[in-house]
Amino acid sequence: MFKGVIISCALSILWICIQIARFHVRRPEKMFKSLVIIFAITVPLFPLVYFLTPRDLFFLPRQCSQTTFWLGLFTGLLAHILFFFAYVEFFYYVERSVTLRILVEIRKRPECTLEEVRGIYNMETMVADRVNVMRENGFVELERGLWQLTSKGKLFTQTFSLTRRILNLSPGQ
Repeated sequence: MFKGVIISCALSILWICIQIARFHVRRPEKMFKSLVIIFAITVPLFPLVYFLTPRDLFFLPRQCSQTTFWLGLFTGLLAHILFFFAYVEFFYYVERSVTLRILVEIRKRPECTLEEVRGIYNMETMVADRVNVMRENGFVELERGLWQLTSKGKLFTQTFSLTRRILNLSPGQ
């Protein structure tokens, strides 16, 4: 089991480094698509690396390398996918978080007023930008001047609503 998790960590670090380099060389128009494509390249590498490396990875104690092949492969792939989701959450928090952006602006302008903060973040522009990103990602579409969910958007909102009910959270704003 440790072997699979260690390999998934190594591959996750590899794809994150490739993604960072890619964003520095040329920022993609669709960042999520770029994240998924780069991650997808590492998925078939995982079983290959897992199969080609020894059970103990040359350094694991014997007690940590006694997992069956299939259990180690499964846990490693699962860890790799979970690392992807965790990184995407981190990435979008850093890239899109309104709270974080406001904090950075306040750091740049100590002792600013609420009106100055509102001037930096026009809600009209912010909502329009968010809706356009949702359209680019296929969650909404504009029909006869009205926004509506696509099938992808409906699936996402149904999943989101179910998750909120399971966690006993408010329905959302």
